[in-house]
Parts: sequence; structure tokens; C-alpha cells
Amino acid sequence: MIERTIVRACLVLGLALTIRAAAADEARRSEPLQKVDAAEIQKLIERLGDEKFVRREEAMRQLRALGEPALDAIEKALRSEDAEIRSRAEKLAVELRHIRRERLFRAMAEKIKDLPLDQFVDRLATRDEFDKTENWDRLYDIAKIMSQRAEMLADRKWPLPNLNYKTFPTVSGKSAVRYVNQKIRADGIDRRISALQNCVLVSSGNVQYITSIVNSIVFIEGDLAACTSIIDSFVVCNGSLGRAVLIRNSVVLTTSDFASSTRAERSFFQVKSVGNHAISSQNVYLNLKSVASRNATDNRFIQNDKGPLQAVTFFKPSLLGVELSKLDKFARVDKVVEGKPFARAGLRVGDIVTATDEGEVVSFEALNKFLRRRLPGESISLKVRRGEKTVEIDVKLAE
Repeated sequence: MIERTIVRACLVLGLALTIRAAAADEARRSEPLQKVDAAEIQKLIERLGDEKFVRREEAMRQLRALGEPALDAIEKALRSEDAEIRSRAEKLAVELRHIRRERLFRAMAEKIKDLPLDQFVDRLATRDEFDKTENWDRLYDIAKIMSQRAEMLADRKWPLPNLNYKTFPTVSGKSAVRYVNQKIRADGIDRRISALQNCVLVSSGNVQYITSIVNSIVFIEGDLAACTSIIDSFVVCNGSLGRAVLIRNSVVLTTSDFASSTRAERSFFQVKSVGNHAISSQNVYLNLKSVASRNATDNRFIQNDKGPLQAVTFFKPSLLGVELSKLDKFARVDKVVEGKPFARAGLRVGDIVTATDEGEVVSFEALNKFLRRRLPGESISLKVRRGEKTVEIDVKLAE
């Protein structure tokens, strides 16, 4: 009995120390970088090759505690003539590079953490006042953040397309033409386009029948369907990805499913599910366990809840203080938050939204799209069915 008590106490103490060490490590990673004495760092690096094991271990501990500020000197030590110094510096460099990548990612993600991506894309695509350099800059930053996250998860690089997008003219994605070196705004594309090359595309609706996407950045609030090839590109769909003949050297992120492809090579996929591939080679799949392919080689399957899509949020009506659920083609109000615009306007739990000031609600998805396009300060009108009555409610959205 005494032995069991001692063992249990040791386990509890060990767990507490582990938790404390993890918390301290996370706090250290979150702290701003501090200046350190270069001469002191160099002395510690030299001690990595000390003849006494205890001194070598203590130098490792102190360099690890110094963290990222010691990384540059440690990387120089990788070329040391002393094999022991090289070996220990390599271990430290791996740890500290990971800390640096995580810190840089968090710093970038902090800029956009509260941004509903689909709402931003929708406004940039459809509202002329959003067609500004700073908004295209922000879109590019989002792509950079997501791409970096994919690289960190897979430990492999997918460089963003090399675009001088600041000099690109802005066009409306309506006509069936070949787009090259342009920023494209579209409220959906439903015609055949021969190619999208060296472009940035934002669309607030489904995109269909693009023959090829090459060296481009694409954000779609909707589905991407019937695209023949995606090469050297970065693609985000808040929807599904239809069948593609070829996907190569690309990062493809969707909130839904990927139907299938004839050939997928050297690409990163975050999707809910994947249809059959004829060939799947050297791809990285996030949160999938396998893919169906007649010829699958050198693929990796990574499990991680915090994938590239988690770098940003997606719009939910709850951001406006109301939670809705689908009821046939309409929407049922499940919750209204006190003090928010919908509650102040008199909306109640159980109300069924049947129309807006744009007309009858044709689908639950269309109502979400209507809400997403509204800006702070605007007023909207809703018709709701409340028992046997139809009630009209005017809502002034908060500034």
C-alpha cells in the first residue's frame, strides 16, 4: 500500500511538472524576443563540445532556455569542426526553427484572426468601394499565412505564385476570355474561360468551366467545378471542388469535398473527403486517412485540427447576434443575443424568416449570403412567420 501511494504521488508530481514545463515553454514562445549577449552565446556553444558530459548538457539547457535569439549563432555552429558541437547544434536548431516558424505564423495570423474570410471575399468581389490596394494586400497576406501553415504542417515548401499583383489592372470576370496578369472580381463565373494565368481571382459565387489555373491565387465563396487543371497555384473554396484532370504543385483548401482527379501530384489538400484518383503521387492530405487511387505513391496523411483554414474564421449569422437553422428553404431563429441588433429589433426564437428586402428567401444559403453582404450601419428588413402571423422587422446593424 505504501509503495502504491509513493508511485501515485510520483506520477502526480511528474504530471504537474510536465504541465508546468509546457506552460512555461508556451509563455516563453509568446514573449517578445529579448536581446542577448552574443559573447555569452558563443561561450555556451563552445561548451557543447566540452570534455565533461555534465557541462555539455548544461550548455544545451541554457541555449534552449535562451530560445530563438540564439538560433543564428547555433546555425553557424552547424559548420563547426567539432563533431560533438555540430551534433548538439543540429538538435537545438531543429527545436528553435520550429519555435521561430510558430512565432512568425502567430504574428501573421494575429492580423486576420477575427476576419470572416467569406465575408471579406464577398465584399471585395461585389462592392466597388472594396477594390482598394490595401484589401488586395490583405488577401495576399491571407494566402501567405495559409500557405505558410501548410508548409509547417507538411515540412515541405509550396511557394506562393510569384505575382506583381499591385501593378495588375482589375477586371470583372464575366466574359469567356483568357485572363493573364490581372486581378479579377466576380459574382460567380459560369462560362468557359480558356485560362487563368498569373492572376488573383476573388469570386462571391460558384466558378465553373475554367480550363486551367496556372500560377494564380484563387478565393471562391462557393464551389469550383469543371476546372481541367490547377498548376503552381493557391486555391481556397468555401465550398466543394469538382472533378479535375490535373492538380500539380498547388495548395488546395476547401470546406467541403473534392470529387476526384485523373492525376494529383506534389500538392497539399485540406478537404472533407476525396473521390477516386487515377494517380496520386507525393501529395499531403490533411485529416484524411487514405485516398482511393489505382496508383498511389509517396503520399503523406497528417492529422491536425489547426490546419490552414483555421487561420481565419468563416462568416456565421451568430456574429450578428442571431443563430439560424435550416427549415425547408427558409430559416428558423434558434437564438437571439440580448443587446444585439436582431434582439433590439424584436426578433424572437421560433420566428421563421421567409423574406428580406431583396425578396422571398429562395434558400437557406441565399439568406446567409444576404446577411454576409450587409455592412455595419446598414438597415435590413425581414419578414418572419410567427405562429399564424407574418411580422415585418427592420434591423439596424451595429456600427
